[in-house]
Amino acid sequence: MKGLSAGLLLAGTLLGGCERPGEQYLGKWQDTRSTSTTLDIVRNEDQFMISETRPAMSTDQPDTRQIPALYSGDALQLRNGQSPSRLSIDPASGHLSNGQREFRRLN
Repeated sequence: MKGLSAGLLLAGTLLGGCERPGEQYLGKWQDTRSTSTTLDIVRNEDQFMISETRPAMSTDQPDTRQIPALYSGDALQLRNGQSPSRLSIDPASGHLSNGQREFRRLN
């Protein structure tokens, strides 16, 4: 019985440590300067979908847009049809950044 318990514990530890590439980006993130702007990042099979919610320019009501992304190297490559953009996590702060804006993890 002890052997079985140890085997299950070992298997759980090994499987628990196996993250799919890009898992560290999943969740809700909040802009560090504008708390009404958030990113919600979910996995969509081998890709990611980023829901960016921020106040609309003219109405101040929340406006959400969907941005597809791919995990490449150590960053999410955004595919929004505009200039190439990437999001990466700063190991020192744990913040998500595109070089101009930073987001802190909410969950």
